[in-house]
Amino acid sequence: LRRYFVDAIEKGLANPSETIPGVAIKKIGEIFEADKQLNDLPEDKRYIQRLDKVKPLIEAFWSWVDSVPQNEITGSKLKKALF
Repeated sequence: LRRYFVDAIEKGLANPSETIPGVAIKKIGEIFEADKQLNDLPEDKRYIQRLDKVKPLIEAFWSWVDSVPQNEITGSKLKKALF
């Protein structure tokens, strides 16, 4: 999923992090970072912590995706990333 957003960033933008793909990449990075911090936990505790810490980030990401205005979705690569 992250790769699709990376591919959707238009080349030569001054601030790609402020674009829809840039925001998505940041949010996905936060999910991966939260999950990475749980690597040292035993499997059962990691599962519980994922529910507590990672799941809300994933839900927030998908809520954000749903809130992206249709008229701001330009380009087939961004459409592929979002849908």
